[in-house]
Amino acid sequence: MATGQKGRNPRIYVWRIVRLNGELNMEKQVLATMSMGPKRLQASALSFNSRGNYLVGLASDFDHTICVFDWKNKGGPQLIREGSAHGGIVDTCKFNPYSESAFASCGEKHLKFWELGDTDLEMAAGLFGDLGEPLDQRTVVFNPRGNAISGVKSGDIYVWSSGTVQAKYANAHKENVIGLLYVDKIGLFSC
Repeated sequence: MATGQKGRNPRIYVWRIVRLNGELNMEKQVLATMSMGPKRLQASALSFNSRGNYLVGLASDFDHTICVFDWKNKGGPQLIREGSAHGGIVDTCKFNPYSESAFASCGEKHLKFWELGDTDLEMAAGLFGDLGEPLDQRTVVFNPRGNAISGVKSGDIYVWSSGTVQAKYANAHKENVIGLLYVDKIGLFSC
């Protein structure tokens, strides 16, 4: 699991999860430590890729910086990609659990799809099409078919395919869908 700090130059820690056997020295449980940089203020979202070797972190700073780390690098954790997520508020950033290199970020009136390119982060802005509206997207999950599913400030839930809203569950909630969980072979949970 990973945790992030709040404050200047926030650190991210990757932890070994073990059953408590009386050992209270947490230093032995830290597998990796990474810095988001001195201009960052907080690690506000963290997500591992499907193989567990990459970790994406979203910083709460002016640029809403996305940092992708190869935390299992043999020479020590390494920042491999960095970019600005959006000019407005970004609520979350999450790897697609069915991909080694694709993730999404969402927030104020946007959802963006990202891919780890050869040298840079590649980004495509989600298109709302005829079904969606450019409203705040609060959370995002993925299903095994490759669709992104986002929770909308209005209470709707959008299903994205090929970067565009393809389906909409109107009024799934009275307002603000802030949590989504997709469980394979069971379905979608929302709150």
